[in-house]
Parts: sequence; C-alpha cells; structure tokens
Amino acid sequence: GVADADGDGRVDTPVDADNDGLADAVIENGISDADSDNDGIVNRLDLDSDEDGITDLVEAGGTDSDDDGVVDDFADADGDGLDDALSTSPLPLPNTDGDEAADYLDTDSDDDGIADSVEGTVDTDGDGAPDYLDTDSDDDGIADSVEGTVDTDGDDTPDYLDTDSDDDGIADSVEGTVDTDGDDTPDFRDTDSDDDGIADSVEGTVDTDGDDTPDFRDTDSDD
Repeated sequence: GVADADGDGRVDTPVDADNDGLADAVIENGISDADSDNDGIVNRLDLDSDEDGITDLVEAGGTDSDDDGVVDDFADADGDGLDDALSTSPLPLPNTDGDEAADYLDTDSDDDGIADSVEGTVDTDGDGAPDYLDTDSDDDGIADSVEGTVDTDGDDTPDYLDTDSDDDGIADSVEGTVDTDGDDTPDFRDTDSDDDGIADSVEGTVDTDGDDTPDFRDTDSDD
C-alpha cells in the first residue's frame, strides 16, 4: 500500500513523513523514533513535537496562517518533498533562549518561566515578536519572568500582559520593580507604594512639592 502516515491524502516522501514542509532529517530529530513530548507519535510524524500548541512549522520559522501544521502555499519545484522555501540544508533552527533545545522542542522558548502553551503566538505589544518569544510581552519594562501569570488586580489579565497590574492608574512602566515602602511588594503591585495610608490611585504621579519624588512615593507630598 501507499504510505500516508499523517492521513492527509498525500503520499509520504522519504524526507518529510508528516508533510509539514520540513525535512525529517533536519528538523524532526532525524529518522529515529525520538518522541519529545511522549505522546506516542515520533517527531517526524508529529506536527507539534513538544505539544505546546504551536506547530513545529511555526516555531521553525515557517508560516502557517491556518494552524493546520502544514506550511502555507506548499510548493515543491524540485520534487524533493519539501517546501521550496524551507528546504535549505542545513535548515537554521531558531533557539530563542540559547539552551540545548531548539524552539520546536522547547516548551518555554524564551525561558521566562511561562509556558509557550500559555503565551501562544499572539503579539500583545505589537513589537513583531510573538509572546512565546518575547521576554517582556506587554513592553512595560518589567520582564515576564518577574510579572508571571498571577493576576494582581483580578481583571482577568495576567500581570505579564497587564500594563497596570495593580489597577491604580499608574502604569507598571512608571512604578517598576522598586519597593518604596519595603513591604516586599514591588510598587507595580502595591496600591499604596509609600505606605502613607493614601492610595496611589489618589496621589498619582504629580510631584506636589517639586522634590523630584512623585506623590505616590512621597510620604510628605506637600513638604
């Protein structure tokens, strides 16, 4: 019988068993029976080898706008079974965090402590880097690894995507990770950063006494 391992109606080629447009020997851990995500499907037949919800094709730098795991506009002019745009040898494998696992086998490609399956391919801050490759997904100057997936203000937006994590009206980029009152809560999560009993949302960033300390950090705002 004709081999069609991925059941897509296309005959398997010796070099691309899952027909994702990427060479088995280059991108899929060779023709061995490596199964990185232990899902019972070897990498060369698995469209998502690390099971992070982002297809190998996308993590390897290809385009897959319909998320079907197969390269967009598959073209194979030389008949080698690989998409022409991805059949260079050796194929460069993105490894964003520089660890021992290329992104397509790395469940945390940017090493920020937030799984690729959580961050996904959305680009929250519009900087051209999808969140799973962006170490500061909301571009507030505080690393995702610091903000994490906690939702300080309970607005259903985790802090790593929230530009005002404590909902005090002062941007995280302004408050930063300093802990003005030494209460072990950084200002970007502290609704009373100077512990003067007046909420940051009331004091704001104005500098009433002109001492170069904004009122939300000044325990004597009018000097």
